Amino acid sequence: MASAWERICSEKESPNSFCYPETSFNSIVLCHEYQREQLNPRAIGELRLAARQYKGKLMIVNTFGESGQMHSYPFCKSKEKIANPDIRQLAELYESAGFDFRVVLLDRTPESSMASLLISRGMRHKQQLMWQAQEMTAGLQALNMQLSKLDPRFLAGAVSLERRKRENKDNAYLHLEKSLSLSSDSLKKMFKGFHSKEPQCIDSANEDQTQLEKHLVDLYKQYYQYHTCYVSPLLS
Repeated sequence: MASAWERICSEKESPNSFCYPETSFNSIVLCHEYQREQLNPRAIGELRLAARQYKGKLMIVNTFGESGQMHSYPFCKSKEKIANPDIRQLAELYESAGFDFRVVLLDRTPESSMASLLISRGMRHKQQLMWQAQEMTAGLQALNMQLSKLDPRFLAGAVSLERRKRENKDNAYLHLEKSLSLSSDSLKKMFKGFHSKEPQCIDSANEDQTQLEKHLVDLYKQYYQYHTCYVSPLLS
């Protein structure tokens, strides 16, 4: 998604400053101190100020900034800790600043996500499968809880790495074009470099298989809730 937004917002392809890099979410929200999982008043003030000073029509708050990284949920790489931003609080904050707050959901199976982290990114030496399953389960639990409290009208659409490029583009024309006020040309640029992921299977023979199976079952319960309740309705 980071490269997709960059194609849409680049000066060469968007001369009217439709959108440009904004780092307020990255620097304030993801690594800020929280009070009961919510931002404290100082952080809220900083975000409101950044939103009011923003001149573009579309602000991408967590996947397009100077860092150039895709920020997953939860995420706080710079301080080596995990943050679970309160989506409802962010919706209220940005709506009060004059923005139409919208969320784009990403869909990827647990096997594919873990294979990407443990194998494709060369992190197998420090992150075992059981640990990764626990981390993903906790993240999905927090995400499911917050989405359950968010008005569905804030959900702009979904992109699935398990679907083909054509399917995602057709779905984007149905949902994202209207909800994000994107033109057909912008949507074409958004999926220019998109590649679906092939199904992957991974195992970890050195770990307790009974405990590993238990954690994977817990993970899939959370994933199916996320996929069935929130992603699937947006992939029609």
